[in-house]
Amino acid sequence: MTNYIVREINKESLKEVFAYEMEGKVDFIKLLNKEILKMFGFESAIIYCYDKILTEKIENLVFDLDNIIEARIFNETCEIKIWRYDNIMRGSIFKEIKPNNIMEDEYILYPRETGGYSPSKLFVKKYIDYDSDGQAYISYIKPSKII
Repeated sequence: MTNYIVREINKESLKEVFAYEMEGKVDFIKLLNKEILKMFGFESAIIYCYDKILTEKIENLVFDLDNIIEARIFNETCEIKIWRYDNIMRGSIFKEIKPNNIMEDEYILYPRETGGYSPSKLFVKKYIDYDSDGQAYISYIKPSKII
């Protein structure tokens, strides 16, 4: 049994995971609003754009939906992952249920800004599950925090 849930982003999953009700069709521009993301408890993001990669705290981000290839918005137990597929934005929600069978790794991020040395650390969680033979495997990997 896995210790997390993964759902496609839709009105039902937003209500199930965050108790958030969105009117009409899922609007990714509205969903990427900093105030909504902070209300959901998100702290950091990694955003892959056509012209750059952003690793930043939520309050410092400026989203340009037309420039995003993939976005991972996260805290220690939850993640929203948004990606472009055939020029349409799609997404999933991840939520940790039980904090067991998890490995955590730490990576130093290379500073991409000029004019100083300011390394950041990225912490990544690897969720362990077991197949029918009892063999362990990594079933999901997610960023958990940037410091």
